[in-house]
Amino acid sequence: MPNFTVEHLRDDQLAEAGPVLRLSSSEFMPEWWESEARALIGRGGGVLVARTLDGSIHGLATYEVVKQPHAERVLSVPRLVSFELSRKQPAKCALTGALQRIAAAFECRISENLRQPC
Repeated sequence: MPNFTVEHLRDDQLAEAGPVLRLSSSEFMPEWWESEARALIGRGGGVLVARTLDGSIHGLATYEVVKQPHAERVLSVPRLVSFELSRKQPAKCALTGALQRIAAAFECRISENLRQPC
């Protein structure tokens, strides 16, 4: 099973996520993705990727902290995509662990499905 490192993508690295996103959607448009991701980063959110040692990306997650009216802050994760070769979903687990740490750092709630232990 491969080991993954999780890192934030910078604006100039967003195109690197294209192959994983293309696998997840037949309607993937690179210009739209990069525009949306830049807007998300500009609002204080981020784009995480799970990479193997050879640098290939096997998973991606986008997130931002959202303040709900009359409620607590929530870590919103609009996109979580992974290319898995194992039922244990190591790329998704690596991303989920990173999202849990980000939620703790921002002192906000995270959705139940992202709290599952891997």
